[in-house]
Amino acid sequence: MKNVLFLLAIVFLVFVGCDGKDRVHLTNSEILKEHKLLDSFSEKVKYIPEQYSEVVTDSLYDNGFRVKIKMYTDLDRDVLFTKTEESITYKEHYRNFKFDILIEKNNSIIYQKSFDKDIINKELAVFSNNIPESSLYFNFGKLAVLKYIEVDYEPSLKNMIIINFMYAIPNTDRYSTHSLMVNDKGNGTIIHKNVN
Repeated sequence: MKNVLFLLAIVFLVFVGCDGKDRVHLTNSEILKEHKLLDSFSEKVKYIPEQYSEVVTDSLYDNGFRVKIKMYTDLDRDVLFTKTEESITYKEHYRNFKFDILIEKNNSIIYQKSFDKDIINKELAVFSNNIPESSLYFNFGKLAVLKYIEVDYEPSLKNMIIINFMYAIPNTDRYSTHSLMVNDKGNGTIIHKNVN
C-alpha cells in the first residue's frame, strides 16, 4: 500500500511539474512558431471568384449577325492584393478572365478570336510598362481585371457589331472601358474609350 501511495505521489508531481509554466512568458506567435502553425494562423487567403465560373451569351440579331461570347475564369493567373492588420496578412487573389468571341453573318463565321488580359494590353498599347506614376494608366495593365463584356446592339448599325468591355482595379474606383467593333467583313478593331 505504501508503494502505491509513493507511486501516486510521483505521478502527481510529474503532472504538476508539466503545467506549462515554461510557456507563460511566450507570446502567441512564438508558441505557434514552435509548433509550425504560425503561417496558417497569420495569413488569410481568399480567391475571387473562389472557383471556375463561365458565362455564355448567344445572341441573334435581325441584321443577320449572331454573336456568341464565352467569358470564363483564368485559374492560372490572378492579381494579388495584400494588407496586414493586427499581425494577420490578408491576401486577396482576383482571378483574371478570358473571353472567346464568335460572330456569324448570315450563318457564316466572319470573326472568331480568344482574348486574355495580355492580348488586350498588347492590342491597346495603352497600358505599356513605360507609363509615369502620375498617369491614370500607371500599373493598370497589371492590376486590372475584366469586370464585364456585353454586346452593344445599336439598331442603326446594320453592318457592324460593337462589343463593350471594362477592366477595373479591384477595391478602387479606377476602370477603363473599351469597344471591339467588327464589321460585316469580319474586320475587328479594339478602341480605348475612357479611363477613370
